Amino acid sequence: MARRLFWSAIFATLCVPALAPPAFGSFHLMKIVEVFPGTSGSPNAQYVMLQMYSAGQNLVSGHFLRVYNATGGTVATFTFGANVGNGATQSTILIATAEAATLFGISKDLTMTAVLPLAGGAVCFDAIPADCVSWGNFTGDGSLLNTAGTPYESDYGLILGHAIRRDISGGTFPTLLEASDDTNNSAADFDCANTAMPKNNAGSSGSYTDGTPCPVCGNNVKEVGEVCDGTDAFACPGLCVSCNCTVAGVGALKVPATPIWGLVGFVGLVLLCGSVLVRRARSS
Repeated sequence: MARRLFWSAIFATLCVPALAPPAFGSFHLMKIVEVFPGTSGSPNAQYVMLQMYSAGQNLVSGHFLRVYNATGGTVATFTFGANVGNGATQSTILIATAEAATLFGISKDLTMTAVLPLAGGAVCFDAIPADCVSWGNFTGDGSLLNTAGTPYESDYGLILGHAIRRDISGGTFPTLLEASDDTNNSAADFDCANTAMPKNNAGSSGSYTDGTPCPVCGNNVKEVGEVCDGTDAFACPGLCVSCNCTVAGVGALKVPATPIWGLVGFVGLVLLCGSVLVRRARSS
């Protein structure tokens, strides 16, 4: 009898924990899925939306979202003071400004201020591992909680009126968020969204569609955020590559999208014609 009790105790100590399912944290199985920089009419209506890809990830009290500037410096940190109520898988958490809550007509789960830098920046949520997304001319990847890879749209960053949204179509379930939908490469993981669609933890949602569509590089139409698209002699002194101007041997060249080069050519032509007229006058 004593021997049986001894081996039972050994089994309970060593075997039962090994057979138990792995324990997951109660806050970290989630990703940043949408970032919105506001609209031209409401530039402070900003939000960042998180989404869970496993159940029970609602114990977020004490955890935070951090915003970075273009060089990786911390702009602001927004910390949850309490847990959220809905821990169902695929549920969302909305971190938003008061202006965003008004614009979309829904409540927010955590208040932030309008500090998202449009031209270049990043945000990170302290999941395990931390999840980060960067955009525009961001160069401070080494300062983030985790790598964000190549920034989303390094040429122009965030555009007022348009959200950037995580692409979840490549996973096993193309309509559900999965861990594999994050490749730690913001340029590959996020797309421009014509319609912003925030949803809070209670399931209330709103939407906003901007009158200007997301830019599409390669459609031969220069749109917001693009320096050029297709053949555009006014915008580019050289070639238009990936909707940026390039010059052979120089690479990308930021050129104002104005007819400055046509103006330079016109002035040159006037000077040339004036020189010819002067020479003729002298010879006569």
